[in-house]
Amino acid sequence: MTQGMNSNIKVSITMLAYNHEKYIEQAIESVLMQEVDFEYELLIGEDCSTDGTLEKIKPYLVNQQIKLFAREKNMSKSEIGNEMDLRLRAKGKYITLLEGDDYWTDPHRLQKQVDFLDSNPEYIACAHGFVVVDEEGKQYYDRDFECQFFQSNPYNKNVFENGQMLSHINSIMYRNFYNEVDKKMLRLFTDYRSMGGDYLLTAFLVLNGKMYCLPDKMSCYRKVVSNKSDSFSSIMERKNTRDLTYKAIIGSEKYINQYYNISFEARKKSAFASAVFMWNRNRTKHNFSVVCNIIKMSKKPVKYTAWFVYLLLARFVLNILNRKDYRVKF
Repeated sequence: MTQGMNSNIKVSITMLAYNHEKYIEQAIESVLMQEVDFEYELLIGEDCSTDGTLEKIKPYLVNQQIKLFAREKNMSKSEIGNEMDLRLRAKGKYITLLEGDDYWTDPHRLQKQVDFLDSNPEYIACAHGFVVVDEEGKQYYDRDFECQFFQSNPYNKNVFENGQMLSHINSIMYRNFYNEVDKKMLRLFTDYRSMGGDYLLTAFLVLNGKMYCLPDKMSCYRKVVSNKSDSFSSIMERKNTRDLTYKAIIGSEKYINQYYNISFEARKKSAFASAVFMWNRNRTKHNFSVVCNIIKMSKKPVKYTAWFVYLLLARFVLNILNRKDYRVKF
């Protein structure tokens, strides 16, 4: 793995900012509060926000550790994407991501992860626990997040193929491999980025080493669900593009398996279940078409239709039993 283009920088923090006016200062401050014995850089990709996000960032630029990349055009549909552009600019030995509406809560977060990776070269990445908060920063229980993450160590290929994630992407620190990866493999992170950067990144990392999750809960993932929010994640949730996500998973699986052997079946099932439950909550024509599109793309219409019926029946029974917070086993 690369040691970084500049050996003086130990960690590169990439921050994605789009319509995060209300939250961006808290995100930046949570980086600046870090107590470390090494140098780090904060690379902010401001992706043409339509609110005051850029103006909130500018006062922080007096700090030479912070570098702003104010995009001239929104990069969400560009060839390389906002996040990947920042990764390729990273000079640190390690890379970690923090989105502009999330934040870290432990001032020793970076130091703990660096210490672990420095002491355990056989591990390619180190994560930590996190909590889910709402728009106002109030913690709440989310059964999907409670169930989809691995509760032990180490995290390896078998765990990935069973459908569990290491942790939220904002908690993962990994070795900077972008300067050494083959150009063909680099396409994985550009051609199919709509798959969901966390899952694709985790797949590539776990194919190249073990991963470890510290028990400490050191960050907050903000789940913005308000219909009034213009953040990227909120816009995508309202549009419901789960069929496009499923299509991207198929493309990613096909491409990555030219070089490796890893199954994405659990991820496909998860995307389908999410689409079904989205339609069950909001039975619009668009949401149903998303479910139908996935069934068609699966090339297993009988099996997926059976799963569709099962998911709805299971959710119905759980609701009757007043177990609305219980995750359907699938």
